[in-house]
Amino acid sequence: MAPKDRATKDRANSERDERFWLTRRMKSLRARLIFLLSVTLLPLAALALVDAWFGYRYYRDASLSPASIGEAARFLLFSNAATALVMWLAALVATGWGVGRLVTRPLRRIRRGILAYSENDERARIRNIGELPEEIRALAESFNRMADALAARDAALMKAVARQKALTREVHHRVRNNLQIVNSLMSLQSRKAETAAESAIFSEVQRRVTALGLVHGAIYQGDDLSSVKLDLLLNDLCAATEQSLRNSGTPALLSVTADRLTASASLAVPLAFLITEIIGEIVFHRDGSPVASDIRIALRGSGAGAVLTIEGARPLFPEPAGADSGSLSLIDGLVRQLGGRQTIAPDRSGISVMVPNLNTAGR
Repeated sequence: MAPKDRATKDRANSERDERFWLTRRMKSLRARLIFLLSVTLLPLAALALVDAWFGYRYYRDASLSPASIGEAARFLLFSNAATALVMWLAALVATGWGVGRLVTRPLRRIRRGILAYSENDERARIRNIGELPEEIRALAESFNRMADALAARDAALMKAVARQKALTREVHHRVRNNLQIVNSLMSLQSRKAETAAESAIFSEVQRRVTALGLVHGAIYQGDDLSSVKLDLLLNDLCAATEQSLRNSGTPALLSVTADRLTASASLAVPLAFLITEIIGEIVFHRDGSPVASDIRIALRGSGAGAVLTIEGARPLFPEPAGADSGSLSLIDGLVRQLGGRQTIAPDRSGISVMVPNLNTAGR
């Protein structure tokens, strides 16, 4: 039965109870049952008295033979037995009717209300309880108070969560805006660079700031503030990096293939930095001069994590003998921060990083 139908039925039963004169006089369940039994047995007791009186008159006024006396005794025996049986049956019927009306029906209403509430009907309440026996009414009122308290608490929690989400979005939005301002200031300052090396330093810092800003943007633009959609982040990151390289005169082409994965912000930031550093290592020589490159980036789910693969047309890192290992040290540090492990291709044209603790179940 639908909750609306249950409420209509309960309201009709309550209106019938209000018309029943007994429920308007007595509130206690015990008093109602005692009064009901008394009212039921009183006419039967009167009938027994009348029967005894007529028997007395009969014996007093009649001259009976021994046979008649025996017949009269049997009559009185059967009469009294029948009266007792009728009284017992009447008491049984009255008790059953009274318990059903005063106990079973109210408890059934309470049960329906509790079942409706347990089936995620948060508006379910036990209605029209004013005419219930006070013991059962106390139970119904306790349930209604509990449901109201839970509803108020849930509403307060939802309001607090909504406010917290709004504040968190605002924080990430402001951080991204501030990072964009910093990026713009560095872009203006880079115009004063006198050498290509100085300009390359500004470009490198700008790419890192852009990566951080994109992570904050992905957080506040997403539905879940506790995670970042990595496929969208990688596409935005590579598009911004490609545009930055094009503006600096480096025609690099970045292609992205990513599964629908998510990660916490604490993992998304070092992952974005890692991709930015590897792209920079592929594109720029050690002296800072750019090299046109086609770079392929893939992020594939694998078990409880994912595998990040980046491949380019030139060796990623310089040969270990007598070479500067600054870039490799930074990449090693980012991989450790992610809790992953890296594998460099034998020809040093690509790198694979196993990143654990990512949500690979899709969205």
